[in-house]
Amino acid sequence: MGLEHALTKARETLASGALTNEAQVRSAVIAPLLNALGWDPADPSQWLVEYAVGTGNVDDALFGPNGSALVFVEAKKQGNLSVKAEDQLFRYANNKGVPLLVLTDGNVWDLYLSMAAGEPTERRFCHHEIKESRDLAAMAADMERYLSREEVVRGKAKSNAEKRLADILNRERGRKALPVAWNALLSEPDELLRDLLIESAEQATGSRPWREDAETFLRQSSADPGTSILYGDVLAWLRAAPADVTSGMKSAVTKWRKQLDGPVSKKPPRDGPAPKPIHRSGNLRGIRIQGTEHEATVYKRVHLLLASELQNLNGGLLGELAALARPGMKNPRAVKASDPILQSERAKYYQEVPRQPGWYLHVHQSAEDHQRLMREMTELAGLQWGSDVTLLVED
Repeated sequence: MGLEHALTKARETLASGALTNEAQVRSAVIAPLLNALGWDPADPSQWLVEYAVGTGNVDDALFGPNGSALVFVEAKKQGNLSVKAEDQLFRYANNKGVPLLVLTDGNVWDLYLSMAAGEPTERRFCHHEIKESRDLAAMAADMERYLSREEVVRGKAKSNAEKRLADILNRERGRKALPVAWNALLSEPDELLRDLLIESAEQATGSRPWREDAETFLRQSSADPGTSILYGDVLAWLRAAPADVTSGMKSAVTKWRKQLDGPVSKKPPRDGPAPKPIHRSGNLRGIRIQGTEHEATVYKRVHLLLASELQNLNGGLLGELAALARPGMKNPRAVKASDPILQSERAKYYQEVPRQPGWYLHVHQSAEDHQRLMREMTELAGLQWGSDVTLLVED
């Protein structure tokens, strides 16, 4: 049975609701997929279940011809993935020299490089969800690349994973550099940025600013972040920018502006029209994210779903939300599991973000606040609220 066919069958089995425990997930989903990837469950030199490691047992251990363990697979009941499960898998792999780790509940497949640097989540190089996938062929290609016996045994899977993780980390470093680079462009105006500003002002007013005035304005915008005219001018520039300005640039400007926000600064009007409020008695049924619909009937669940999906698209989003918290802020938007706030009475206002172990989101909000915060989160990720991300509401 081919891998793509096995994935299709697994999706049908998972969607049926018949799998109610971990053992059923392992036998009905995980084992057939690993078998389709070339691992023979009848050959103990390739595959051992409940393999003893230290004081515990890893669910499945996959071996190379020389008898060394190459992959550890830890299984959980559907919907039961957590930071604890992730830590458990890494404890099993500790000092064992096992290069590749898999944590799965049958539906979600998270793949890790065990010996990479950073926290476990920072070592994750691949994430797939069978039920939610719109392209099982792409998922099959990834699983072949990283988990097929042939690729694992010849070491290609590990090198593929290392390259994938390096690409993810490089992208993240580059994305985090955008606000700093933007501020540098303002302080020493780039000719392209200056000319774009001039052309945008001319399109908006019919009058063309002088080059010297545009350069002075950009420098002042960087040097004087505490004045209300800064916010007004930056927002005016965003509104006047031509259609071909990328959403990424607008997102960088938006993030930069928020970081400059101080307790004594006067906040400007929101950039663009606010999302249209939805009556509390309306039938919220979910959210559409880049064409994929996710069902949920309460705002906090939709908010959590959006945070999870945007984190998958943009690996540092929750970190950026956490970084937006000002000193002494009572309820930060996002916190990690180690944050003292989760040990206080305010913990009741937070819920863990699905499929993002260790991250918690503040969800004690009104419907209107949820919509506002979801819009800001979408723009921070470089997407467009109302097109890339849309609430699904029944009339």
